[in-house]
Amino acid sequence: MTDLLSIDPNLASPAELFDLGKVFFSGLKVQKDLKKALELWYISANQGFAPAQLALSKAYLTGQGLKVDLTKSFNWLLKAAQAGLAEAQFILANAYEFGQPYGEQDRDKAFDFYLKAADQGLAEAQCQLGFLYDHGQVVEQDLEQAVKFWILAADQGHPQAQNSLGKAYFYGRGIKKDLDQGLKYWRLAAVQGQAQALCSLGYAFYTGQGTPKDIFKAVAYMNQAAEQGNPVAQHFLGTLHILGTGVNQDYAKGFEYLTLAAERGLSAAQSSLAYAYFYGHEVEQDLVKGLYYARLAAAQDHPLALSLLGSAYASGQGVEQDIAEGLKYWRLAADLGDAQAQSSLGSAYISGQGLEKDPDQGLKYWRLAADQGEADAQYLLGMYFFNKGGDQENFQEALKFWSLAADQNQAYALYYLGDTFVNGRGVKKDLTKGLKLLERAANLGLDMALEKLRDLKQKLPDKKGPQRLDQKPDL
Repeated sequence: MTDLLSIDPNLASPAELFDLGKVFFSGLKVQKDLKKALELWYISANQGFAPAQLALSKAYLTGQGLKVDLTKSFNWLLKAAQAGLAEAQFILANAYEFGQPYGEQDRDKAFDFYLKAADQGLAEAQCQLGFLYDHGQVVEQDLEQAVKFWILAADQGHPQAQNSLGKAYFYGRGIKKDLDQGLKYWRLAAVQGQAQALCSLGYAFYTGQGTPKDIFKAVAYMNQAAEQGNPVAQHFLGTLHILGTGVNQDYAKGFEYLTLAAERGLSAAQSSLAYAYFYGHEVEQDLVKGLYYARLAAAQDHPLALSLLGSAYASGQGVEQDIAEGLKYWRLAADLGDAQAQSSLGSAYISGQGLEKDPDQGLKYWRLAADQGEADAQYLLGMYFFNKGGDQENFQEALKFWSLAADQNQAYALYYLGDTFVNGRGVKKDLTKGLKLLERAANLGLDMALEKLRDLKQKLPDKKGPQRLDQKPDL
């Protein structure tokens, strides 16, 4: 330090001038003097020393020691990048990619400068090129190229690249699937506190993919990610606390986590809150809050939120009833694969609610929903084939769909399936099986099942009556 301070600025090299400027700029061992630092950097920068040019660019950008001037900041940054300084090339590439802070967006130039920096071994640039190839931005999507750049950056210990490489191995994107390698790179990134890697490890331990299931390790990793504000981890922990899975059940804490994730813009958390508040699920019903979160998630095309808004407008819950608006949201959700919206849209076509009746379209949407396991659509398809009648084939189709819905405790499906076995319509009569199905429907609160059971009990006085409705059915 003493040797550096004793240098005659008039005889110093550009590198020495830059280093001396850093001493005055930082105020380490000497009195801080921004003016002196900038004067030394000017001399060094005008002699073509790229690190000094970059330092001046940063000073003009932040206003440290001089007035903010984006034009001068950009010009010095460009000089440093053109001089071959990798850090400057990366910063300039980033500015061109996003159009900030200098206002000029040029993704072709961004790619060129990222490549220049990456060729010099700058891990940040290598990682970013991986992202560009992965998402097909600026260049045509090339997953193998993405992996190539992530390997270069990951080998230098870059945590984001390690996380991305972990995903590539774990899911087999751009490289042969290898769960062990995926977990290895996630662990390397997690040691550095990379939130997405922590979250991915948590999910792996939760599902048992590539590693034995361990709910406690899953929660521990998710907690670390959530503490950094990772919304996916916050949503996950919120769900676990509401369900009481791996943690003590705590609705308040669960909704606190969901709210944090929703405020960070995670559409899945916004949809979860929308559903909970709209239907009063584990929280006091609040239609205003439900619709608020539904609109936030719907703006991001989340299918559950779009479906919920469709139901709200179709029924007039929380909003003025508007069938056309409801159908609009249901179509959007159905096209995104939401089973509930497909079922509702199918019913609209069958009944002609707000549109011209079209049984073929109705059946199409019911089948789409039923194929995803949507119980109401399965029940409705059963009723369609039952009412169609005509031959045994239709009746067997009805039984098939009722059975699928009954397996999910769809009350009406349980009732009609139970009634079928009690009466032996199209199947071998089985009073015991029929009664059990009816009891399950009654325990779900279906009045017609209760009445049917009472009627059967009167007709079969010597038979063992149905078990108490507050008891769990004997399956």
